[in-house]
This record gives sequence, structure tokens and C-alpha cells, in this order.
Amino acid sequence: MAEKVSRRSFLRAMAAAAAGTAAPVAAPTAAGAAAPAAGAANATEVRFHARIGAQEDKLYDMSIPKFMEAHPDIKIVKESFPGAEYAAKISTLKAGNTLGDAMWSALGGALIQYHYGQNIIQPIDDLVKSQNIDLSGWY
Repeated sequence: MAEKVSRRSFLRAMAAAAAGTAAPVAAPTAAGAAAPAAGAANATEVRFHARIGAQEDKLYDMSIPKFMEAHPDIKIVKESFPGAEYAAKISTLKAGNTLGDAMWSALGGALIQYHYGQNIIQPIDDLVKSQNIDLSGWY
């Protein structure tokens, strides 16, 4: 029987998995980059692409430092893009082979389907299966 895992635990595991496979990269120049974690000189850098929005930026600006404090070996670098330009920016990063490690997406406006069609986002079935995560709590 598969172990029951909370949504929060699953998302933490996904962030940790992304961080574990992310190669350190040069610091981006995009506006809105999160500050590095204190004492994280050898931290694995995870580039996170976000859509700019007042509510989203407040959430990220509150949660990213807390995450990095709890995980000093991980440095989250937020790269924000205006909503109207977001899909084009992500596609351009993909085409230039400079796409980050994690990104915001949404069901509305078929953005997830668009990114999937461009091979920007990948299925996580193998990762979920390897961790024996029960996804029956999510659609």
C-alpha cells in the first residue's frame, strides 16, 4: 500500500528533488531575484521563474526566505516576468537552453498545456513512483 503524503510534503520533496539535480549556474540579472540565504556559500542554486503580480510577489517574498532558512543548502533565485510576457519569456529561455529549474504555471488559459506541448514541463510519474507517493488526493 502506498504511503499517504500531504500536499505540503509532496511539494517539499519536489523542491528538494529539483535542487538535488540542479547544477549551480551564474546569478541571473532578472529583476526580483530573491536574496541568497545567509551562510549558503556552497548552496545549490535553484532558479525559479515567476509571473509578476502583487499577491504572488508578496507570497514568494515571504516564503522563499523561510524555505532557504529551513534548507540552508538550497538558494532559491526568483526571476519574475510580467504576466503578459510570461509565456513568451519561458519559451525564449527554453529555446536558448537557459530555462531555470522550477517555474510557476497555471491551469487557466491552458498555460500548462502550452508548456507541456513545448516540452518545457515534464511528467513526474517516475519520481512519484520511486517515492511511493499516493496522488489520489490530487486531481
